[in-house]
Amino acid sequence: PEQYCKTLIEGRWKLMLFWVQGEFVPVLFDLEADPLEKHNVAAVLPGVVKDLTARIWEIFDPDNPFGVEEAKSERPVDDAELRRLKSLGYIR
Repeated sequence: PEQYCKTLIEGRWKLMLFWVQGEFVPVLFDLEADPLEKHNVAAVLPGVVKDLTARIWEIFDPDNPFGVEEAKSERPVDDAELRRLKSLGYIR
């Protein structure tokens, strides 16, 4: 695909990997310091990008990054996260 994105939110971090010209380009936001997601901090926090990128590829098959049914693992969702997902309309 020409445009594609994988996203992971863990704690204060939101990592988005955008498919651009044949490779994934990271965009990282610190949701606590920048809740409006205006400042990409990927360049100044390469360790966070590396850790979260590894987590994305634990969840999704790196050999099939565009597949729809590729989730490999599940993680428990706590009550606070469940309420947040409901409030955002992702689940009912």
